[in-house]
This record gives sequence, structure tokens and C-alpha cells, in this order.
Amino acid sequence: MRFLLTTILCLLMSVAASPTATIDARNSTDTQRPRPWDKVKELAVGATAPDWRLKTVEGEAFVLSALRGKVVVLDFWSNWCGPCRKMEPVLDHLVRDYQRVRFFTMCIWPDRDFNAKDYLKAHKMASTFLNTDDTVAADYGIWGVPTYYVIDADGKVSYIHVLLSVDAEALEKRLREAIERTLAAAIGDTNRLSGADDSSQRGPK
Repeated sequence: MRFLLTTILCLLMSVAASPTATIDARNSTDTQRPRPWDKVKELAVGATAPDWRLKTVEGEAFVLSALRGKVVVLDFWSNWCGPCRKMEPVLDHLVRDYQRVRFFTMCIWPDRDFNAKDYLKAHKMASTFLNTDDTVAADYGIWGVPTYYVIDADGKVSYIHVLLSVDAEALEKRLREAIERTLAAAIGDTNRLSGADDSSQRGPK
């Protein structure tokens, strides 16, 4: 029921954000797009984020597991989704403010005629844009877009947010709080490990 309501809401928001857009998921010939009757297994907070190896439009490859030790933010995005495009500046602000964090825009379920290179020329993004396949979308339990994941330095999911209202200020606030918590936890873990190492080398008093 939640899937049905949220999918319908996302489609309505897309139309509202882009008056010329007309999207009918049930009649769409693109079977990649989420449909209300599809069953999706959602990923839980605390779970290990599924690994992936994806490429940019220039062909540069990124592997999630190779980013262990860093906080990672994923923005699951579709070119036909009005709210996805409207929220792009939010991620741009966060990229500039958190240079130690890796940000990726995960392009899923694109229109068949969508040209990522042309889009990125016209719409500069501060995050790294990755062409994402259906397997990754399924692994992360994506049932609506945009969906945001914050992954901690150990590769575990620390925060998930599915956009249910087009409110850039509220979204940025929530993502900042999630990033700050995740960074603080990573620093705390590092300090604890350093303290343990130091004490083990001091020897008995």
C-alpha cells in the first residue's frame, strides 16, 4: 500500500514540478520504471550497502567498496522526475560544504532517448554522475525517486530518505544532519581505535 501511494505521489510531484511532463507508469513501455504492482525488497538502516562498480559518462569507474573509510551519499535520480531535477542544487550545496564526503548521482530508469552527456553539458552537477543499472536499483530497494542514502565509513547504511514533498530547505536540513552524525561517528571510531593502539603500546605503569 505504501509503495502504491508513494509511487503515485512521486508521479504527481513530477508533473507538478514540470507542467509539460506526462508520465503514466502503468502504460509506460519502459519496464525499468517502478510500477505499483512490483514488489521491492527495501534495504534497512544498519545493513551493509550493496557493492557496485559503475562508470561516469566519460568512462571513469568507481567501486563502492573501494571507498571504505569515507562517508558516501547516493542520490537515486531519474531524468523524467521533476523533483529529482528540482533538488539538484541541494546536492550541489552539500558537495561544496562537505569535501571529505563522496557524492554520487545514481541515474536510474532513464527515458530511452535520454543522453546523459548532453544533459550534463546543459546542467552542471557538483556530484559525480553515474550510469546505474536495474540491479543496483533493486539491490537498494528503490521504489521511488529521488531517494537518498548516506553510507558510513564502514560501508553500512546510516540514513535513507525518500522525498515525499518538494521542499529543498527541509531536504537539505535532513541530509546535513545525517551527514554530520555519520561523520561524527566516523571520527569517534577513529579516535577510539587510536586510543586503544596508544594504550597497548604504553606498557604497564
